[in-house]
Amino acid sequence: AFATGSVALYSWGNQGSIFDDVVVNVLGGGPGNQAPTVSAGPDQPITLPNMATLDGTVTDDGLPNPPGVVTTTWSKVSGPGTVTFGDVNAVDTTASFSVDGLYVLRLTGDDSVLTTSDDLTVTVNPAGGAGFIAYNDLAWGTGQLSTNITTITSPTGGSGFPSSGQLVDFATGLPTPVLLTVTGGNFKGDLHAGQGANPATGTDAYGLFNGIVNGQGAVSYVNQAGSSLVLTFTGLDPAKVYDLAYFAHRNKYAWDRASLVSISGQDTFTNSSSVATDNPSEAGGVLFTGPTDPSTRLPADNDNGYVARFSNIDPGSDGAVVLTISFDGAVASEFKGKYGSAVRLQE
Repeated sequence: AFATGSVALYSWGNQGSIFDDVVVNVLGGGPGNQAPTVSAGPDQPITLPNMATLDGTVTDDGLPNPPGVVTTTWSKVSGPGTVTFGDVNAVDTTASFSVDGLYVLRLTGDDSVLTTSDDLTVTVNPAGGAGFIAYNDLAWGTGQLSTNITTITSPTGGSGFPSSGQLVDFATGLPTPVLLTVTGGNFKGDLHAGQGANPATGTDAYGLFNGIVNGQGAVSYVNQAGSSLVLTFTGLDPAKVYDLAYFAHRNKYAWDRASLVSISGQDTFTNSSSVATDNPSEAGGVLFTGPTDPSTRLPADNDNGYVARFSNIDPGSDGAVVLTISFDGAVASEFKGKYGSAVRLQE
């Protein structure tokens, strides 16, 4: 064992003469290399089209020796749309967002040996001056959330809830011009409302629906060919654009009873659904193939909180848009799945 400093070691020959020497540099005491200390900064809200200003901090002990360089990287952990960073490798930078919702961003510091990360949450509100946001619980049950939402659902099953009605503005509770009509499916009230589960924290569905509409409960299926669950929106303004998000979670059966959520009737749209790679029926496992894909596949066991979402919807001159939820599962002889939990329409 050596103290801090330079120590000379001598090797002696047979006759007592010095044969060779070696100098060993002994570093100062301490715990050795420590991981960088990283802070992503405080949580923050913004309103579109503003960007978030990210003020992170990263400190390091200068080890490994010789002193290494700490590489920093920003990344999106969760959120309903895409995130574009001003400089993905700068500690202080900006982030812009494609759609509103709840986003978790991560700052990572890496000194080439050890890595540390820290997260912050950015609440992205819709653009100022935007129209209404309306929520509908497709599978409402006793004691669930009910303020300034609608509970329009399947006409089959004897639930007692309406299958058609005006959507209401969540901010005011006042009726909107948009009429939602539901056909197909099967909803038996509290029986089906007790199935499924609320979206997990940090998922896209959580960011869009948590605390507003219960994710628990699911409209069930009619096990027959051609028995899709259909949501028809009429009364849309041809001079405006809309954002439509759909969530379904049966909490069982996974991809065996998958639902294919398809939009139709519109002039233009952008598919901005959840991004994932665990879909067994599509190359690369994607839920949808790109921004022009009119369909998104959702698993029956949707623990990851995937949503089917279509943005920048131009409804066309007739002011009507349709969501069709069809069976897209693994068993060709079945027509199950077609679940529905909640839907959101933003003007």
